Amino acid sequence: MKNTPTTTLLKNAIAILATASTLLCLTNCSVISGNTTAPNPSAKAVNQNTIHKNGCGISSLINAYRFAKPKWQKASQAIPGTSDAQKFHHITKNFGYTKSKYTPTTRRWNPNSGISSINLKDLANEYQNTNNLKLPQLKLTTHFTQNNDNHTTLLKRTHLHLKSSLKSGFPPILSIKHLKTNKIEGHLVTLYQLPSSIPSNATSFPIKYIDPLGGIIKQGTIHIPNTTQHQKSIAKYTKRTLAMNLPQSDITNKKQPKTKQIIVLSSSITP
Repeated sequence: MKNTPTTTLLKNAIAILATASTLLCLTNCSVISGNTTAPNPSAKAVNQNTIHKNGCGISSLINAYRFAKPKWQKASQAIPGTSDAQKFHHITKNFGYTKSKYTPTTRRWNPNSGISSINLKDLANEYQNTNNLKLPQLKLTTHFTQNNDNHTTLLKRTHLHLKSSLKSGFPPILSIKHLKTNKIEGHLVTLYQLPSSIPSNATSFPIKYIDPLGGIIKQGTIHIPNTTQHQKSIAKYTKRTLAMNLPQSDITNKKQPKTKQIIVLSSSITP
């Protein structure tokens, strides 16, 4: 075919359409791959409100197993019981009342105060080993700035750590601390989703998490703290940590001014 003005225009139009199609594909692909999500996103979450008011730790462990890859799901399926309450109480009875390695005068699980993240890690590993589940050992990672770190580096390192666990098939269990005036309260949740990447100069990133208080997927952010927004008695706790904004969480006191309370990410349990 000769290159007449008409054929030239036709070729140009085809080229433009091809380019637009490629850009559309790239745009759609970026949307699809924009987040890293729990491998079993439609799993049923444990609601601690129907089981025990201090049951966030063990409930979050069961949720992590359920929302994980199949090899981890078998850890939830192996717990005796036909209801979430029966499974919960089996874990507490058989693995929660073991003496803590860190405070030998106390047990891992206390009905009056729940369980700490480090004791939950030990409980989970003992449960997995006792039942010969052949699963990777879980470990506890604290999320604090190190010697020459700053909060920007901590944010990137924390994002990478959490994403690696979620991508490998195990939703991390997050230990958060709610700091109030002269009081610190702990809570444990399971990470459901986070961005697959963040900018090098990011100051925050959004998350979705499974809150055992209700067994609901909620939204929030992990961010670099702005200590000028908080009074001195609380700001000292954010010098080496990342703050969290969890507007849908039930752990915050809606009647207390935000200047007198803050939520920080303390640690995570991952393979």
